[in-house]
Amino acid sequence: GRLPLKQLAAPHWSNRLATRLLQFHLCVIYFFAGTAKLQGESWWTGEAIWRVAANFEHQSVDLTWLSHVPWLVNLLTHATVFWEISFGFLIWNRRLRPLILLYGTMMHLGIGMFLGLWPFSLAMLFSYVCFVPPITVRRVLQPVLKLITPRARTLKISRDKREVLRIAACIEACDVLNRVAIGFLPTDDELATEM
Repeated sequence: GRLPLKQLAAPHWSNRLATRLLQFHLCVIYFFAGTAKLQGESWWTGEAIWRVAANFEHQSVDLTWLSHVPWLVNLLTHATVFWEISFGFLIWNRRLRPLILLYGTMMHLGIGMFLGLWPFSLAMLFSYVCFVPPITVRRVLQPVLKLITPRARTLKISRDKREVLRIAACIEACDVLNRVAIGFLPTDDELATEM
């Protein structure tokens, strides 16, 4: 069946606290990364992106064509510093949040593709999920996960054994797509009354 998206329980306070701490941590990371860049002269002059692009040791793709468009190098350099410093302030505006996350996504995909720093880029991209509402994450992931999960099943268990009930509770807690329905086998007393 389908997961009733609108009937999800409100997250526990500890979940909200953990999410806020992750969000705050990301804001601090970007703020200090941006202010640290201001200490370097190449970020002020707009040459920092070019220095990375011209360094063959870090390149996955030939970026020397950027020497023909210095205005683009300057724009990317200054936009990166501005974005990193302002991230912690602008991300809390719900209307600007998609744009802020889109710029960060493009920046980190560029770092991964052109510089080959995929572990760093993916770590930063996956951290953006803490800014996406849980219902949106479920709405996006549900069709994908349905393709790789088996069809819905019913697990019939006995009420008499505590260990079986504990295992069933663990299965139900881990079943985020509601693919397993828990049913109970009739007890001996229920079978006797049916006869």
